[in-house]
Amino acid sequence: MSRKQLAALFISQLAPFTVANLLLSLLPIYVRQLGVNATATGFYLALVFAALALGTLSSGWLSARFQRHKGFIIWANLLSAPAAYLMGQADHIATLTLLTCTVWFLGGIQLTMVNILTGLQAEKSERGRSFGVIGVAPVVGGLLGGLSAGPIVEHGGFAGLFVAAALVYVPGQSHQKSR
Repeated sequence: MSRKQLAALFISQLAPFTVANLLLSLLPIYVRQLGVNATATGFYLALVFAALALGTLSSGWLSARFQRHKGFIIWANLLSAPAAYLMGQADHIATLTLLTCTVWFLGGIQLTMVNILTGLQAEKSERGRSFGVIGVAPVVGGLLGGLSAGPIVEHGGFAGLFVAAALVYVPGQSHQKSR
């Protein structure tokens, strides 16, 4: 696998992890501002992770059925950006839940397709290196998202947080189009 391909897969893996870590710690506060109690917040987060699981599980079927791994990565990335942005415009928990579930569902597809594609494209002798590079993306995404979330909300409010989340997907879009 070329370095360019590996870099594209790394960026595709990095985006969902960065967004998840950017948003996850502050979503309960945002939900609270919408007037949602602690119990409903727990149900909201459970639904979000169910959507992630559904996206992850559906990827195997999508992969086997369509064999369009890159296409699914690109579409998941393209659709995640507006959904993440619209989360900041949501004024009701139902709308926020639908949008958050969409972002996490698409993230599950994107993450799984990256792993499938890495396994398919990496030569046997380079699989360890390839999966090692891809495996660093969650850590880097955790650092980027975790370190950025608080300062972004401090300076730009929650609207700024969701704009930042949407913008995380832009490098992946420009990189995917150039391949």
